[in-house]
Amino acid sequence: MAETQHVLATRMGLLRLGHIEEFDTSNPKEWNSYASRLMFFLEANKVSADVDKRAVLLSSCGSALFKLVESLLSPGKPVERSFDEIISVLNDHFAHQPSEIVNRHIFYQPKQRPGETVVEFIADLRRLAQGCNFVDLETILVDRLVCGLRDEAVQLRLFAKKVLTFQMAQEEALDIRAVNVDSSSPNIHHMSSKRQTYKQANVCASCGGQHNRALCRFKNAVCRCCQKVGHIERVCRSKQRRSKPQAKANAISAADTHQSYLLNRISCRSTPSLCSLKLSVFPSIEGKRCQLEVDSGSDVTIISEQTFEYLRNNNKKLKVAPTTLSLVSFPGKQVKLMGSCFINVDYSTIHTRLRIFVAKGNCPNLLGFEWFKPLGIRIEGINHINSSPVELVLRKYQAVFTPDLGCYKGEPVSLDLDPSVPPVRMKARKVPFALKEKIDMELDKLVKKKVLEPVSHPVWATPIVTPMKSDGSVRICGDYKCTINKALLKHAYPVPAVSHLLVSLAGGKVFAKLDLAQAYQQLVVDKKTADAQTIITHRGAFRVKRLQFGASAAPGIFQGVIDQLTKGIPGVLPYFDDILIAAKDESMLAKRLATLLKRFYDAGLRLNAEKCKFCLRRIEFLGFDIDASGIHPSKQKVAAIHNTPQPRNKKELQTFLGLLNFYHSFLRNKATVAEPLHRLLDKETKWKWTNKHNKAFNQTKQLLSSDCVLTHYDVKKPLVLICDASPVGIGAVLCHQMPNGKEAPIAFYSRTLTSTERNYAQIDKEALAIIASVKKFHDYLYGRSFRIITDHKPLLGIFAPNKETPYILSPRMLRWTGCLLWGNRVVIPSQARSRLLTMLHDGHPGIVRMKALARSYFWWPKMDEDVEKTVNTCDVCQSSRAAMPKAPVHSWETPNNPWSRLHIDFAGPFQGKTFLIVVDAFSKWLEVIPISEMSTRSVIEELHQLFATHGLPNTIVSDNAAQFASVEFQQFLKRGAIRHARIAPFHPASNGQAERMVRTTKEALRKMVHGSWKQRLANFLFSQRVTPCATTGKSPAELLMKRRLRTVLDRIHPDIEEETIEGHSDVTKPDKQKIRIFAPDDLVFARNYAHGPKWCPATIVAQTGPVSYKVRTTDGQLWKRHLDQLRKRHPSIEVTEDIEADVNNTQQSNIADDFSQTEQEDCQQLMEKSPSAEVEPIAEDISEAVVEPITEPVAEQPTRPLRTRRKPKWMEDYVV
Repeated sequence: MAETQHVLATRMGLLRLGHIEEFDTSNPKEWNSYASRLMFFLEANKVSADVDKRAVLLSSCGSALFKLVESLLSPGKPVERSFDEIISVLNDHFAHQPSEIVNRHIFYQPKQRPGETVVEFIADLRRLAQGCNFVDLETILVDRLVCGLRDEAVQLRLFAKKVLTFQMAQEEALDIRAVNVDSSSPNIHHMSSKRQTYKQANVCASCGGQHNRALCRFKNAVCRCCQKVGHIERVCRSKQRRSKPQAKANAISAADTHQSYLLNRISCRSTPSLCSLKLSVFPSIEGKRCQLEVDSGSDVTIISEQTFEYLRNNNKKLKVAPTTLSLVSFPGKQVKLMGSCFINVDYSTIHTRLRIFVAKGNCPNLLGFEWFKPLGIRIEGINHINSSPVELVLRKYQAVFTPDLGCYKGEPVSLDLDPSVPPVRMKARKVPFALKEKIDMELDKLVKKKVLEPVSHPVWATPIVTPMKSDGSVRICGDYKCTINKALLKHAYPVPAVSHLLVSLAGGKVFAKLDLAQAYQQLVVDKKTADAQTIITHRGAFRVKRLQFGASAAPGIFQGVIDQLTKGIPGVLPYFDDILIAAKDESMLAKRLATLLKRFYDAGLRLNAEKCKFCLRRIEFLGFDIDASGIHPSKQKVAAIHNTPQPRNKKELQTFLGLLNFYHSFLRNKATVAEPLHRLLDKETKWKWTNKHNKAFNQTKQLLSSDCVLTHYDVKKPLVLICDASPVGIGAVLCHQMPNGKEAPIAFYSRTLTSTERNYAQIDKEALAIIASVKKFHDYLYGRSFRIITDHKPLLGIFAPNKETPYILSPRMLRWTGCLLWGNRVVIPSQARSRLLTMLHDGHPGIVRMKALARSYFWWPKMDEDVEKTVNTCDVCQSSRAAMPKAPVHSWETPNNPWSRLHIDFAGPFQGKTFLIVVDAFSKWLEVIPISEMSTRSVIEELHQLFATHGLPNTIVSDNAAQFASVEFQQFLKRGAIRHARIAPFHPASNGQAERMVRTTKEALRKMVHGSWKQRLANFLFSQRVTPCATTGKSPAELLMKRRLRTVLDRIHPDIEEETIEGHSDVTKPDKQKIRIFAPDDLVFARNYAHGPKWCPATIVAQTGPVSYKVRTTDGQLWKRHLDQLRKRHPSIEVTEDIEADVNNTQQSNIADDFSQTEQEDCQQLMEKSPSAEVEPIAEDISEAVVEPITEPVAEQPTRPLRTRRKPKWMEDYVV
């Protein structure tokens, strides 16, 4: 920055006096002071041109303020604005001033800090008094000066003054301080056995302090050394005569202006029996728990260089400043110092900022006398330190804080894996070169701790991910989302909501926070889970024997274990590995902490001492700062929100609003303020950032500040819900009615209105605000009485509980009085639902239409189910329903041998001839036999001839023609032990092979016009038998006769050897559609192909095939029907008298006949051929020949073709 000013000075020849440092935007209260100093700087250097002043400002202000200026002036640029305009924009931005109450509260807080002079303390008080608007500032300054001084001697001198003005108090304090400094010996730390003399002003003989003995509180004390009255042991002359001369060096106090200090450890001066006893305390320094050895002989606190680096890991901004002070150890050896710095210290309930010195190299960490009073440490005798109750508890359970990995003593964790999911084994991922050594070290450490165990043949194998820790090491986690997370069943244990945890903090004033070290890995898992958690690395596979990060069920399992351990302890809030403890005082905190630590110790768990904090009045937990007054937003997150740059697109705006929404409970009227930003995110809105959006963006950030506080929810305090609505949003604040009558907010709520809600009248918007707020705060309000406050008077008039509805209201409001609405629909009571269902079904609409009609007017629970039941149980609707979707095609099983299953059918009359078609299902061999008459005898004679040539088949499939259904044909098949499978009537597709060959034969004979019909038929059959089939890939002759028939084409290449017949492959792909299945006694509607209704009620008797059933009609007839000819029938239900009357009226109406004239004629012809549509006399024989029913749906068959496995010829003589 100095170089920048030098360049400007060189260019303008102006800047010569003074220097302007960068402005710290995190402290906006200092803007006015900074702006004033800038003006004086410009005036001193005679910078008057606007361009030059703007250049000085923007070049000296720092990068943070420069980015802020760019953001505030966007879309313009700083070069386009004048100096005064930029200053005006910054004044408006930093114009927010806290109230007088806040300023006065801040004014009364500070006390003189260690190392702070009286002059500096007085200047700080005057600075803080600005904005307090005190009537009598001098009197207030006197009070704060006297109460805030650190030196008790100065305070006692000032207390003795009857009349004290601020000028007198200032002069007295400065004079006493100067006397104390001047009276110090120049060789104060020179160790000598000679008597040393010190000039001390008003040394009290009772306690050794610098005040009048008459005012000393120890003037009547009894000395524990000589048992005399009037002094304490510290100044006892009898003790001093008996003590060694060198002990006097320990009574020297260090002043701020000293150039050397004495380091003297207690153990060096103690008796031999006490030399091994070290008195230690464990304050929290910069958020890290440190051990300091108490040394009353050391005037200052000193830590080693190693400890300082340990503290810097938590605060990178921590730096040491050079110091001219020198430290001398007890033997007189000079201690080399790196420097000193001020650090944040938490001890017991005290939070302060103290000075510490950093020594080079390795040395013990000593807590010197300078820290005793700020931390409340009192020395009694040579080795006694007053210990707080919490510190005693921590000492008792030190084993819980050991660095070794804990091992939970409860039952091993078991992950529930879906057995249907096969194990996944993935390859190891490549390791970056820079991380390989760190990963190896971490693997070795986990193996040593028995978290990992090498394994050679893992069942599961999950690659690892290696996120970096804050200390530079890596954390090894399994990427389980691609392996076991797919097989893990959801864990039922709920993860607690943060809002539900924070409501348990009421009454807490002292807090502690515990952190479990390597939380999940303290839980042991069983062998099955350990195998499933196996990770694969560049060094091979490792079985994980502890619960691992990354498993989807791990958070719920761990939370369940922690909840069980903390159950029954009040004020304990567990959230995974972070546990907050709240109490009213330190003794209660110690009691609760002792109970919890004992449970952890008994369970085998270990805590991370570095992250644990105890006895704090204000603590950070889950992104919130918590103290006795309530819940505050985290300062770091508030600063991050305030420093968010202006969004450049919708994605960045969504990120900002998402970050802001984390603290939505702190934001009053957020919906109204941020409404332009939300509208910018609408899908139909193009991105265009204007001044309106920039103003809303800045105002939204200003809604949140670290001063915001939400009071703790208390079930004993009354609740108040304040609601309001604006043209663009609604909002509410939930408050506690405090004993003093004031309302303390618990949470805020707001949201923008939708485009529809913005059209509401204002009274409806106000009512919507109340309804939405009650729903939002349901968890707080349910089960409690609360008061709703609204500023909309008409709502009070309409909804007054004791006010009768006036008749002067609008007719619309009177008509709807007493009606319960669900949206725009009337809620129907249970007594009137059946009648309304009857009215809705008056015209017999379908389910969809009836639901749509009902939803237009009514609502009641399970209304859709009632509508479906009404339509399904209506006999009229069931009997006239359209045809059901066709069942999936069930393919015949492929036979394993030729001539095993034959399909037969008649073809013709065609061209004056009738043919008997016979097809072999295995080889597709076709026989077309002309017959003179279609009789059973003719069929039997022709089949005799075929059987004499090819042998007997196992099964014959045919339709239900009279020739195939006759007793004579059945006896013929029975004598040959041939099974007969007949298809369902009127469903020729079931005999598809025969039907297809009928069609193929007719088409071929129609195309062949030359020669007699016998020649044409022979030519067709020869061609069919030698042509390879598209399904099998072989010709029918090859599959049936195991050889190829010689044709004229073979003459072209007569040396071709015949190929051996390979296995038959079935390429038929099963239909994936799920098949319908009926059971015996199921109620159905069966298709009627005779006279009468199209669908007749029937009952399932038995399943005769995969997709065929035998049914019995209501008049006792037995029909055989295909699945496509059946539909499920629901039994009719009892209805009310009104419904029965409506149904009777409906049944009296004429139902149009769905049959066309052609369908009636076809059915008449079929009934003439087969009067009963089912041959009842041979039912016993047919039952023996029917195909076994298939109970599993076709969709479960393999979706890919399977090849048929056959043993080689030479293995037929062996038994395998």
